[in-house]
Amino acid sequence: WSRPTTLTDGRWNFTVTKPDGVICADGHFEPAVVSLSVDPVTLGGVISADSNYGCPGGMLSQTPFQLTKVG
Repeated sequence: WSRPTTLTDGRWNFTVTKPDGVICADGHFEPAVVSLSVDPVTLGGVISADSNYGCPGGMLSQTPFQLTKVG
C-alpha cells in the first residue's frame, strides 16, 4: 500500500480501507479497515483490522508485529 502517514504521539500511523476485505456470514463482501501503528525507535507495531462496518457481528482484531532492519 501507498498511503500518507502521520506522526502522532511518537508513532507512525496510517489507515487503509480494503474493498471486499471481509466475507460476511451471508456470503456477501464488505470493506475492512486496516490500521497500522509503528514505533520508529523500536520498530514494533500493531496492525488492527475492523470488519464491523457492513457485517453484523464483525470483528476488531489487533496483532502485534516487529519490523527488522535489513542491510
